[in-house]
Amino acid sequence: DARSLLMQQLQSRWLEAQGKPALVPTAELGIVAALAPLHDALVAARIAQLLLHGVSRPQRPQEIESFFVFASQDGHGLEALSGRLELLIPHIHGAWQRVQAV
Repeated sequence: DARSLLMQQLQSRWLEAQGKPALVPTAELGIVAALAPLHDALVAARIAQLLLHGVSRPQRPQEIESFFVFASQDGHGLEALSGRLELLIPHIHGAWQRVQAV
């Protein structure tokens, strides 16, 4: 759900990173009591980090057009992907738009 507390928290973190890829340790999700069950599920699945990135409107970063959350049991993989995601995100966004138009 795009309007869930989790998505609001993750989108806020991405906006704090000024629209750049953002790594979020799942441990930080447990800080918000309402997210504790989700935090516990991620820990049980051995998800250590989430990688966030998206596309927002120029000059209006609060208007997010697409937002993606990547998870990995090996957090090191996400760190390596983070640098490449800047190049990939326009293509992922374009593919997402085409899928939505069908």
